[in-house]
Amino acid sequence: MQSNIESLIYICSPYVTSITELMQFGMRLTAMPLHDATRDLILLNQQRLTDVEVNLQLEANNEQLEVLAKDLEAEKQKTEMILRDMLPLSIATQLMNGEHIEAREYEQATVMFSDVPNFQSILPHSKPKEIVQMLNDLFHRFDRLVVMHKVGIKKES
Repeated sequence: MQSNIESLIYICSPYVTSITELMQFGMRLTAMPLHDATRDLILLNQQRLTDVEVNLQLEANNEQLEVLAKDLEAEKQKTEMILRDMLPLSIATQLMNGEHIEAREYEQATVMFSDVPNFQSILPHSKPKEIVQMLNDLFHRFDRLVVMHKVGIKKES
């Protein structure tokens, strides 16, 4: 070897592919020479592992967003159905489209209020399904009366 050459040949590298493996040998990345190919391999592999981890997290977040979007759409459909059931179709449509609704005046209108006598005393002695069935039956009877008397708009709450 000549004495005027300012070079050093590094002939030994640890056989590792990740920072975790390097740490298992009690080494740090800073202990490796700057131009060691193993150092570059470890850095590239670490970047790849980080990218994979980020991609997995993004996929999980994307799946969660898709589920939330489906849930939101289902809730939107329910809300629209309730609006159509509770309000005249023209007003419900305006609300669903985010439009401003002007107050309207009707010369003739019929309003019916109904009450189930002793409803509060019926509740403790009935099962929830029985209560729902009773109310459904009552509403179906009102529906038939509305059709029979040709009422223009029927809304319930």
